Amino acid sequence: MLTRLGKAPANGFRLPELSHRVLINGRTGSGKTIGGLWLLSQSAFHKQPFVIVDYKRDKTIARIEGKRSISLKDKLRVHPGIYHLEPTPADDDAMERWLWSVWKRGRIGLFFDEGYLVPPTDVLKTIYTTGRSLDIPTITLSQRPVGLPPWAVSEADFHWLYHVRKFADRERIASETPFVANARGLSQVASEWDEELVNLDRRLPPYWSRWFDVDRDVIVKLSPVPPAEVILSTFKRRLTPRRRLI
Repeated sequence: MLTRLGKAPANGFRLPELSHRVLINGRTGSGKTIGGLWLLSQSAFHKQPFVIVDYKRDKTIARIEGKRSISLKDKLRVHPGIYHLEPTPADDDAMERWLWSVWKRGRIGLFFDEGYLVPPTDVLKTIYTTGRSLDIPTITLSQRPVGLPPWAVSEADFHWLYHVRKFADRERIASETPFVANARGLSQVASEWDEELVNLDRRLPPYWSRWFDVDRDVIVKLSPVPPAEVILSTFKRRLTPRRRLI
């Protein structure tokens, strides 16, 4: 099944809702950051705040017009929109306190760019395991799923998989999804899905990806998301205040 993103959803693909957790895995250069930003640009940040937790100081994130920069010392924002937080690994204690305040308040979306840099403390486990009932959606990006805490993988409602090179990472993904780390495991799933969808030995074209919807037990192959300039334009349009006509 093939879905072309940016057009009408088809073939079983659906966008996550405010209670869902998305995990995006892929090596450097595979397209996961642009994919994650496309997903964020389609999210319901007009209904509640979404905070980009940006450890790597991503250049495309920096270009989002209309986002609001915040620090770990600021009070949590209640107004909808996109907020930009730039912590460092030296901020682990402050980050833990901030995440507890997010959990206590609820109704705040979190976008973790390089999720393995977020301190894997009890609060992160609590957000991943109970956030669905608190409307704390998460979009977690990672180069290597083996570097993530286990609940980031096990609690995902959607697994979005770009190219993953290392076998250990493929095995970690296969432990929680119908994907298989190599062709040896195909006999167990071949009757349900096409081999190209589930066999991670089958390399997709550049920037193509696989999407697994856990609740609906659906896998689709996704063509590349729109380019960065289109995604940035979507953010600008949605984040620009509308003037009232008198």
